[in-house]
Amino acid sequence: MLFLYITAIGELTGQLHQKLHFGKHDQARELFGRLMLIINTDQQIPGTRPYIMKKRGVFKTTVSRQKPVELSREAIAEIEFNFDALKPYLRA
Repeated sequence: MLFLYITAIGELTGQLHQKLHFGKHDQARELFGRLMLIINTDQQIPGTRPYIMKKRGVFKTTVSRQKPVELSREAIAEIEFNFDALKPYLRA
């Protein structure tokens, strides 16, 4: 599961690098800000990764061997809000 999450983050950091390479600094700054939102959310709200993987159709549930994922409505709203900012940059 972590690999798939990192792959999505890798895809976005690849886009970030490309934008910087081609001198699109404002676009790179915008993407970086949005990327940091979800990275910070992942650190602040345990269960963000499994929730996103389920949302993207990678897994059917958020069940994990590490610990159960129980997200409040407020936590889900925060994850959704921050993830929505990345949607224009994701391929699938």
